[in-house]
Amino acid sequence: MIRIFFLVVILSACFFTAQAQEKEVPKELQPYVLEGYEVLDFTSGDLNGDQLTDYVLILKSKGEDSASFDNEEWEIARPVLLLLRQHGGGLKSAASNTAVVPCRLCGGMMGDPYQALEIRTNEFAISSYGGSSWRWAETVTFR
Repeated sequence: MIRIFFLVVILSACFFTAQAQEKEVPKELQPYVLEGYEVLDFTSGDLNGDQLTDYVLILKSKGEDSASFDNEEWEIARPVLLLLRQHGGGLKSAASNTAVVPCRLCGGMMGDPYQALEIRTNEFAISSYGGSSWRWAETVTFR
């Protein structure tokens, strides 16, 4: 029974990570992808209650998939960008954070700890999961 549980957890982690990377990134987000980075995940919704579509964008360093503990720079930041739609139609970068999404190797034996990005009116949440013999899970919600 325990083996089945761990198998489900591992498969769901792989599914969410693969699913996040398969979405086609809208062209209007491309200018916000920082040099040396690519999109890990994004989602859209109304973050500030103005009935306009806003975005949360999570970036990962190009080449981070080949990072290892042997590399001195294995703990590479994953920026989160909050992009608010302006009444004229364009997007404006409103905030950023480089500490909320753990690095790819920060999940221990469970692999990449990033799990999901969810957006609701006036808030968004980022979920992570990892560990070894002791598991941890974290959902950070911004309102």
